[in-house]
Amino acid sequence: MEMFKVISAIFIADVYLTGAQQLYSSFLHVTPTSIKDQIQLHYHFSWKEQGLAAGTCVTPVCLKVYKLTNKTAQFFGRFTGFQWWCYRGCASKNVISDLSSLMFTEVTSFGGLKWEAGEETVIHTFNAADADDITIRFQFSNGTHSEVVEDAHLNLGIRSDTKRPNMSPSTAVLPIYRVPLGCSVEIDLFPYDGDGDYTTCRWNNILPSASLDNTSCKIAVHATSSTGYRAGQQYKGSVYLEDYSSVPVNISRNGNSSVTSGPFSSAPVIFTVYVSNALSAPSNCLSKPRFEPNHASATRSYLPLTNYSTKLTTTEKNVTILTVGHQGTVFHNTATSSGTEVTSDWTITGNDTGVYKTCFMVYNSNGVPGDTICDTLLTGDTDDCARNDTCTDKSCRHCKDYWQYYTCSYDTCNDQKLNLGLIVGAAVGSVILLAAIVTGICLYLRYIKKKKTKVTDLSEKHKEIK
Repeated sequence: MEMFKVISAIFIADVYLTGAQQLYSSFLHVTPTSIKDQIQLHYHFSWKEQGLAAGTCVTPVCLKVYKLTNKTAQFFGRFTGFQWWCYRGCASKNVISDLSSLMFTEVTSFGGLKWEAGEETVIHTFNAADADDITIRFQFSNGTHSEVVEDAHLNLGIRSDTKRPNMSPSTAVLPIYRVPLGCSVEIDLFPYDGDGDYTTCRWNNILPSASLDNTSCKIAVHATSSTGYRAGQQYKGSVYLEDYSSVPVNISRNGNSSVTSGPFSSAPVIFTVYVSNALSAPSNCLSKPRFEPNHASATRSYLPLTNYSTKLTTTEKNVTILTVGHQGTVFHNTATSSGTEVTSDWTITGNDTGVYKTCFMVYNSNGVPGDTICDTLLTGDTDDCARNDTCTDKSCRHCKDYWQYYTCSYDTCNDQKLNLGLIVGAAVGSVILLAAIVTGICLYLRYIKKKKTKVTDLSEKHKEIK
């Protein structure tokens, strides 16, 4: 079995205008199920607002009712003709999703831009005749016209370390990133890998004067006129998240196997940067809004029928907070005496299994971007490292919890024990060796003395015989 090496998404123009649906952002996550060759595909999109009819509710509570009453995006004419399908590695064309159950998550406007967002989670079982390495494609087609949006790669083989197929790295991006001309914006993808792999990012569609930290997956965009940015314009970028193991892993399926360190998968991410008018004073670009310092991004485990809830507060008033969350998440902003408080609530159901994110990004009244905080939610999971029976050596264990999987490490502790053992062992060994040497010398001297005595006696007897 040959592992995937390099794969590139195909995008139609910078505007990402497909089937009259202009995409602003997208990300996906692949989770294996307990059934052989079956995956759960979760994907999230934001797109240009298409003009909802008068009276159509746009509040989070009302959107939640939409979901409960099966008012899908296609009910409002969104994404008809789009499909996720198996492009490479399948014995036949498998349609994974036609987006018929894509649900709204928000309808929002900010700084002159309006957008809608939605997501869908589907279960798909591949055939035994399908290859281990699979490429799935997101594509629009109306019978006479076809456009490719993006490709993703996954692997169906069983990993020797996790005893299950690979999970793709998870991430989340805001519907849109806004920055005044002459200022900078940082886009943090907050990658997380449920298998404990390390994640890297690489460009697919690079933006002018933008930099990407391949390890942390942080993107810095410097929107200056000298580098080609113009006020009132949108700029589309895309990257791939890929996962690697620090040690070689055996991948096996249907009697075939291979050893590799990755990449095990490749997940595409699309994001949009909108450049607004320049500020009156360039120094205002440095006045970035912040969340209170006691808030930090966190990773937590949640079982079904439990509730995720968080609350953040900004350090200044008159701010805008953009959010992204899983279907059913309700956000609420409240002004305080010194800033703005934003709360997020989501009741996890039995169908919410996998790795999801809830993210917040704050902008001040000038539209200058500031802090971003992202919580990683491991749903259908418990924190294995919190159990008393996890890892054998409780005094010096190093337990790391992932999604329905954990690892134990004793490297530091064992090194200390080993060093101590070498020191004590060397000291004891030296004493034993010295004692052995002294004993040997004593026995040798006694032997020589006895030998000399016997020789003298024989000489006397020899004389008497003569």
